[in-house]
Amino acid sequence: MSSSYRQIFKATSLIGGASLISGSVHLVQNKVVAVLLGAEGFALLEIYNSIIALISSIVNFGLGNSGVRQIAEAAGQDGPGGKTSISAVVTAYRHIIWITGALGVVLTVGMAPVLSRWFFKSPEYAWSIALLSIPLLLGILCSGQQCVIQGLRRIADLSKIRVWAALGGAMGAIPCYFLWGKNGIVIALTVIAGIMLGVTWLYARRINLEQVRLNAAEHRRILTPMLQLGICFMSSSVIMAASQFVHKLLLTRMLGVDACGLYQAAYALSAFLIGFVLNAMGTDYYPRLVGLVTRPAEMARAINEQLEISLLLAIPALLGMMALAPWLVAVFYSASFTEAADLIRLFLFGILGQVFVWPLGYAVIAHGDGKLFVMLQLIPHSTHVLLLFLGIRYWGVQGAALSLFVNYLLSGGMMVGLLRCYYHIRFAWPVPVLTGAALIGLCGTLLLARSLTPWTQLWVNCGLAGAGGLLCLYVLIRRLNFSPRRLLEKRMKHGR
Repeated sequence: MSSSYRQIFKATSLIGGASLISGSVHLVQNKVVAVLLGAEGFALLEIYNSIIALISSIVNFGLGNSGVRQIAEAAGQDGPGGKTSISAVVTAYRHIIWITGALGVVLTVGMAPVLSRWFFKSPEYAWSIALLSIPLLLGILCSGQQCVIQGLRRIADLSKIRVWAALGGAMGAIPCYFLWGKNGIVIALTVIAGIMLGVTWLYARRINLEQVRLNAAEHRRILTPMLQLGICFMSSSVIMAASQFVHKLLLTRMLGVDACGLYQAAYALSAFLIGFVLNAMGTDYYPRLVGLVTRPAEMARAINEQLEISLLLAIPALLGMMALAPWLVAVFYSASFTEAADLIRLFLFGILGQVFVWPLGYAVIAHGDGKLFVMLQLIPHSTHVLLLFLGIRYWGVQGAALSLFVNYLLSGGMMVGLLRCYYHIRFAWPVPVLTGAALIGLCGTLLLARSLTPWTQLWVNCGLAGAGGLLCLYVLIRRLNFSPRRLLEKRMKHGR
């Protein structure tokens, strides 16, 4: 049992460490944008990113998920034909990615005037939106290379890509904000996407695959099942991207561009530390579940172990951010973002729900149940849009932040019920205990933060976060069966 916990912890630590570094670099970029461009510039950057994400999800046909799944399956084949099978799948996949990229360029340029009127009520930004087709194309090509690396579970390479691409992207993007201000946002996005593609290509070319030539029939044989499953995933990706698109549209239209900037800045900071847990799920956990589809008992155990490790790592970070929210805003943003501290504290409840729900969704993807997965995306995202609208209407931007938690509360209950019915997956006792303890801890620290003076709540909540962190560390050490004494004795023995 402890070996599987160690595998999860190792992958989470490797990808998580890279995510923390890349996330820190991203926060530095956010700081530059906040200081130089203000809340309006921050909102403009997030709107551009949401446009790229929406169009990418439409033209990518879900190949990111279905491609990883098919490459992982080919990599798991035994016998001498396994390597050839991987090469054929990778070759066909790389060919179709160019087609999806070209479609993305055409759609972005064609929709630019319409998108400009939707967001800004004028065609003023149409040219800027049309130029987003360049970073969109580079991003699609980059994701194609990353899927190959992920499908082959080259975790160390993915970690290095995250770090080097983040550092290179920051070095290229920050001067764009200094030199051209808001007009440099599109240039910065293009630079970031170009550097990301270059770094990913350098690592992808190291993969030793046989050179294969595929005819039309072979392309059709490989791509047909990939596209059939991918279209279901595409529906999910479009739903997710469209939901984020509508969020920004509602915030901009109902509360203004500045409020949208505050909302996005608060969410980015609240999700920062938890990113290391969530990123590891998609990188290692998903391909691992694909290999356990035919072994339900082992899959159920893997899901429980992933949930437990994720919660143990996330709880201290959530409690610490609840205590330090005002100071984090002051460090990573500017004086105009002071109101974001209260939003961060509300967002943390939703982030806890995210840590719980995400591992459950990967179980459905691993089984290849595309229709069920689409339904599990459509209902929560539609509910979130409704909750966001109601939250904005009655409680403003704070209601918008709290809608994330309410949505995950509803979707989490739905996911638990469906996984029991479809896959007979039940949860071991540590999962609900840890989730309940985290929720109680967040409620307590929020009440203290709102009832005590800033410095008093800082010391009290930091003490509570420290105590929670030590308790989580103790449980984690027990799960990993880690003994410092045995480790020291082993090192001394090898030293001799």
